[in-house]
Amino acid sequence: MLMSAEDEIIAKYGKSHPNLCERLEYLFFAQERFEAMVKAWREGNIAEAGDIATCGGSKKLKDLQRGKNHDWV
Repeated sequence: MLMSAEDEIIAKYGKSHPNLCERLEYLFFAQERFEAMVKAWREGNIAEAGDIATCGGSKKLKDLQRGKNHDWV
């Protein structure tokens, strides 16, 4: 079975660098949300674009930073 690049990275570094892998997953899904938001905006569906923009996904970046060291910067 073929793994995506993200899946390979998570498999390789998930145990040794879980905080960085969480951020990678956040960025991956943020990119997907952004593309969906732009598509909705172009199609004139402003309500959907707004919902996507304010949702932030299941985890927001601030949730990933809360209570953790910022050595990943």
